[in-house]
Amino acid sequence: MPARMDSRDWDQRAEWVERYLQSSTDRYVLGCNAWALSIARAVGVTAIIDDVVSFDSCEGVPVIRSAEVPTGAMVVSAIVGERPISAAIYLRGSGFDALDYYSFLRLSGRPLKPVPFWGGFDEDYSANEHQYRWLRERLSDDVSRETFDRILAFRRSLDLNHMSPFTNRQSDQYFEDFIPYPAEGVFYDVGSFDGFTSREFVRHSGRYAAIHAFEPSPANAATVRGALGDLANVTVHQLMLGSREGETRIVEDGSSSRESMEEGQPVSIRTLDSLQLDPPTFMKIDIEGAELDFLEGARNTIVAHAPTIAIACYHAPTHLWKIPQFVLGLVPDYEVYLRHYTEGVTETVLTFVNPKQR
Repeated sequence: MPARMDSRDWDQRAEWVERYLQSSTDRYVLGCNAWALSIARAVGVTAIIDDVVSFDSCEGVPVIRSAEVPTGAMVVSAIVGERPISAAIYLRGSGFDALDYYSFLRLSGRPLKPVPFWGGFDEDYSANEHQYRWLRERLSDDVSRETFDRILAFRRSLDLNHMSPFTNRQSDQYFEDFIPYPAEGVFYDVGSFDGFTSREFVRHSGRYAAIHAFEPSPANAATVRGALGDLANVTVHQLMLGSREGETRIVEDGSSSRESMEEGQPVSIRTLDSLQLDPPTFMKIDIEGAELDFLEGARNTIVAHAPTIAIACYHAPTHLWKIPQFVLGLVPDYEVYLRHYTEGVTETVLTFVNPKQR
């Protein structure tokens, strides 16, 4: 078993939170972000600790460097996304009396910013526990089942100890040893962002027939064209894939660019089935919560060709079971794998493998 991230039991953590709330001085939070500001608004803090940003205040709260904080000061780590465990370990190693945001959220009773992507999880789990059990039984290997158990336990308890085996290994995302690479494969990079995943496909697969990169953001699409310009047989499609045909808008926000009905850049939206491209052997999909919408518009392609599908499943609690329910309803013979690529809430991926490709 991996070492526990925090060896204190919940009673000890609750006592820590009570001391933090009652303290009138030396009450700090790590990370200049929305979660830190929610603590500052709800309980007040002496300062926000951040060694990266250049400004010295945020919404009227002082921003200071870790070297300016007295040893032994009480600090809540507001790092919730990719490296919450590393942040908590850093604070304790630096001599601070620290607690993670998840524990503070559970125990403080204050109106704090929720964990991203988890809204409605408790209600969904209560209503659909049988769907979660079904998915666990359908997973194809022990690593998938352990990953599933830990993610579910983390969501239910807010205890980071459940995530202690995971590291931030996003460079490995979508490319595991259980994924086959047929000769002359065709890769669909849906939500290409900067083209990195397409280049990784080339590195892992060797020979390939074609790459189709889909990126609706004009700025990101330009980056993808530059990043993949030296590769043969690459087509960059500057459009959004979904369940309908027409026009929409996109708010540009780097890797988190997303559809908006009211603001942003105009962009075409198409179904994958309508494009009639080279038959895919491998599709990667990460489109900021629109994954099920994409699948609806790609059902004929999936049924006809049964490509490997690696798809983000963390943008909404229901995606963990609704995505496999949809995909396996089209191709029941898929093998199903689950992997997680950060220490926190982001980058959980379901991969569906056609055993006939092996």
